[in-house]
Amino acid sequence: MTMGAYFTSNNMNIINLATGGQTMATTSANNSFMTRYTQIDADADYITIKLGINDKLQGVQMGALDSTDTSTFCGAFNTAMEHILENHPFAHIGIMVSNGTNAEIMEA
Repeated sequence: MTMGAYFTSNNMNIINLATGGQTMATTSANNSFMTRYTQIDADADYITIKLGINDKLQGVQMGALDSTDTSTFCGAFNTAMEHILENHPFAHIGIMVSNGTNAEIMEA
């Protein structure tokens, strides 16, 4: 079982890997999705990622759309999504962009 909040609802095991203030990109605070995306269970059927507002509030740089530099929003997103798509090819993936973020993050 993956670390994180774990509970059962509607005959599904739900694992919450999120933490308050978490960014997509790696930051000096080390509260980043980059430290968690590899912990998604191999047999996950549904993966939901909500992102954006903490990167904006903490001044994370956007980076180039094709970047793999995990200190930038785009690079971290690309790195995480490549891993998730390769390791969970049959999972249904939902991406939610937080309200209160900026147009750059929404477009990326």
